[in-house]
Amino acid sequence: MNVLSGTISEVPGETRATRDQEVQRLLHELQCLLTEARRTQLSEGVTVGEAQWFRSVLVTIAQHPNITVTEIARQIDGPKSRVSVLVSTLAEQGILRREADPHDRRLVHVSLTDHGKRWLHRMRDQYHRAFTQLLSPLDEEELGAVVSGLELLLSVLRPAVGEAGFLRKEDHPTW
Repeated sequence: MNVLSGTISEVPGETRATRDQEVQRLLHELQCLLTEARRTQLSEGVTVGEAQWFRSVLVTIAQHPNITVTEIARQIDGPKSRVSVLVSTLAEQGILRREADPHDRRLVHVSLTDHGKRWLHRMRDQYHRAFTQLLSPLDEEELGAVVSGLELLLSVLRPAVGEAGFLRKEDHPTW
């Protein structure tokens, strides 16, 4: 049954197991493609993956002004040492401001400077333009199908990933 339209759509000779395997293959291919994309060099000499770390840190700080490095690491689920290096780099560039906590000198609070707010805004605009260009070969109907398909996939995967033991390696010795 097609969940989106409420209709049954069968492809002659294709079984449910074959379709499940095809979805698995496509997801793996997408994962490999995204991994490779993260390694791609940007004009600034950083990789897309590094830029994503910067973006995650900046967005978190924008959403939570005066946040600590430890809390940023927790929010983005990243290592504190990496976040600390990124915060230092961004502070040296005048994008972030670091201030010691007046009650506990071990804590350092981080916030965006005005320059950092403008930089984040430009980064968001560039990100949006890049995706618009990337998806430009698709017409409106195809783009709608991509959105619907991804929403459907996420609605199935989110609860499954949250379940204990989902796709544990020890359950699949051939991995």
